[in-house]
Amino acid sequence: MLILRPVDRCTTVAAPAGATAEAAPAAWHWARVDEAGTVLAQGRAPAEGLAALGGRERVALVVPTGWLAWHAVALPAGRGARSPQALAGLLEDDLLDEPERLHWALGPAAPQGRTWVATVRDERLQAAVAAVQAPGWTVERLLPESHPLPAPVLWVHALDGSPSAVLAGPDGVAAVPLADLDALLPPGTPQDDAPAGIDASPTALTCAADPAAFDDARAARPQAPWQALPAARRWADAWRDGPDVAQFAWRRRIGGAWWERALGTARQVGSEPAWAPARWGVAAAVVVPLLAVPLAAWQARQAERALQAETQRIARAALPQVPVLLDPPRQLAQALAQLGGPASPGALERWLNAWGALDGPPPQQLRLQGDRLELRWDAAPPAAQVRAAARAAGLIVAEQGGPVWRLQPEAGR
Repeated sequence: MLILRPVDRCTTVAAPAGATAEAAPAAWHWARVDEAGTVLAQGRAPAEGLAALGGRERVALVVPTGWLAWHAVALPAGRGARSPQALAGLLEDDLLDEPERLHWALGPAAPQGRTWVATVRDERLQAAVAAVQAPGWTVERLLPESHPLPAPVLWVHALDGSPSAVLAGPDGVAAVPLADLDALLPPGTPQDDAPAGIDASPTALTCAADPAAFDDARAARPQAPWQALPAARRWADAWRDGPDVAQFAWRRRIGGAWWERALGTARQVGSEPAWAPARWGVAAAVVVPLLAVPLAAWQARQAERALQAETQRIARAALPQVPVLLDPPRQLAQALAQLGGPASPGALERWLNAWGALDGPPPQQLRLQGDRLELRWDAAPPAAQVRAAARAAGLIVAEQGGPVWRLQPEAGR
């Protein structure tokens, strides 16, 4: 990822119809970071040398502190209150530019239930983004260089030439030349002549400076506990954790073609720590079936082999005279058929065959108890036909009473 920050020396040039447009930045600060946010390299390049930084680059554009204005707004309920038109109506009295010339972005939460809203001249963004897109690069995010923070942080830099001081805290963001630092500090901040180690401010102030302006910062306030914080490190932190002001119309203006935006989203999902639980879930959903299917197949093969072994054992015990068992189930069935012979038909089957041959009226009820038959008709059947069918089936009439006949096997059958 390439992070670019324009040098804030833009000048305006005349445009048609009396309007003005921001000129493209004449120089750029840059930093290259890996997916974990580690700064790999940094430097400064003139506008004409920007393309020498790489080929098809993914770029995060840092919006300088001086370009942005932060406003704390109490947003009404409803999604409509978060549109640019609604924000313009809420901040109409606080704006120095016409609302249609501004880009709007929602920021972090502000004190007392309000929300920070950032405004920046749309022409400045257009000029900077166009300069970055000219080499064929894709702008993926617009990162504010400074945004309101829960605890105040003072940062000194000289990115735009002379040293400047930026204070970001719960009351917003303010920037002044380093010479006017006293006017920027919150009330209660210890003065240089106060005893060392005394902190009279309600909230401890973190003091940091870019290495290029570190000596200037320490000279301005020798008593402050300054720590080095390179600009590239701040940009990398903003890229990893900070807000993105590419909202509303600018969400569609950057990111490249639809497939480039989809690829960027996939890259974020695949690398950013916040997506780690989702990545583990997808991996488990893919790996578990891949392991479960072979395991189930192995278990099925083991069960089949156990069944084959048991069948072989039973066949060996039942057919000791057979030297080779190629198909134990079929060979067992053949041996049983040879031992038992064909099954003989029962009394009911024999009588039904004989009765059907005589074309007699079918009985309404049949009851079979062993080899004894009880037949019942609604009306008495022809007695001669019943007796003839009984003889043909090897049965004799044991009892008769009108429509009810009882038959039993002949002796010896």
